[in-house]
Amino acid sequence: MSTDLNGLLSAVTRFRSKRAERARALSRAQREASSAQREVEQLRARLARQSAGAAEAREAILHLEARLTAATARLDQRRRSSLTPDVLADLLPLKASSRFVLSEDRAAAGSREARLIGGSDAYRLTSGDEATRQQGLERLMIGGIPWWIPRETEASLRAERAVAQGFPLRAILQTRELSIGGVMLDLGANIGRTSIPRVLLGDVRAIYAAEPEPSNYACLVQNVIEHGLRGFVLPDQVAIGDRRGEVILRRSRYMGGHRVLHTAPRKAVPTVTVPLTTVDDWMAQMGVDPAAVSFVKVDTQGSEVTVLRGAGALLALRRSAWQIEIDPSLLTGAGYDVPTLLQLLQAHFTHAIDLGTAGRGPRVRPASALAEALGYLGDRAAKTDVLVYNTGR
Repeated sequence: MSTDLNGLLSAVTRFRSKRAERARALSRAQREASSAQREVEQLRARLARQSAGAAEAREAILHLEARLTAATARLDQRRRSSLTPDVLADLLPLKASSRFVLSEDRAAAGSREARLIGGSDAYRLTSGDEATRQQGLERLMIGGIPWWIPRETEASLRAERAVAQGFPLRAILQTRELSIGGVMLDLGANIGRTSIPRVLLGDVRAIYAAEPEPSNYACLVQNVIEHGLRGFVLPDQVAIGDRRGEVILRRSRYMGGHRVLHTAPRKAVPTVTVPLTTVDDWMAQMGVDPAAVSFVKVDTQGSEVTVLRGAGALLALRRSAWQIEIDPSLLTGAGYDVPTLLQLLQAHFTHAIDLGTAGRGPRVRPASALAEALGYLGDRAAKTDVLVYNTGR
């Protein structure tokens, strides 16, 4: 009896132990099921959010695509409605080859050249001696037209640079609002890259071109003669400043790098002494009517302040627009700075356009806002050209 009871108790104990183990297993299973359920719910919530996000992303993409399409259409419209220098580049060879000039224009050109021959010894000597003039020059094709440049030891490099540089057709186009008709002054004319295309394209009646460097001047005269523009482009070998006399010109290996020395150089450099005059005196010598001058281009490698100071009579008329290079480093080398130049521009002009690409804001500004508009010039080694003019308001 005792043995049976012990066996029964043992069996009951094993049953209870198994039941407790099953209960624990069930509890674990329930917890795992609950955890799995929560994970499923979290995944479903995440999927729902992702689906919503995907829908939002699709909607955002569609919106951006619509904006891009509209912006592309506007850009295309602006491109089609904007002037392009490519047209001028295509026209220039045709204009150069046609040489179509009215007879009355030829008569006026003859009178202008006769006055130039009488007033410029350099032009009389250079234009009259072809063999001497062409010594040290090289003829090549630039932009589809024949062009003369100074020959040097590294002639091929200079020729390559000249061909790559081409003509400043974009600048010509940018200034055409204010440079059509009348007479132009090209101060720092170099070899005629601006003057000759402007006349060939019919922008102005005549251009008086001042270039002090001898090799550049010989090329300028030769290019005028090459294109049959005697009396239409009138070159004089002279530097322009705020007094009459002579000045030392530092010669550069680059055609556009020659500049007036305002202080003694720290080391020996190639130089040449050239005549110096003012805008007002030069126009009187050339027989230029100040009232006929509609446009003035100034690229004098830092001497822009002295050029303006010597042009008081012309500036007082407030009729001509001026294109002026502003290069802080060159101004500093000449003993001036950007604020000094801007003060002169603000004193003589009412409006200005920054022709460079680094500026921001409206294209046309009051001249009084030039300092703010050109603030970027002080931040880095930058330069630009500005177009300044007066309105009747």
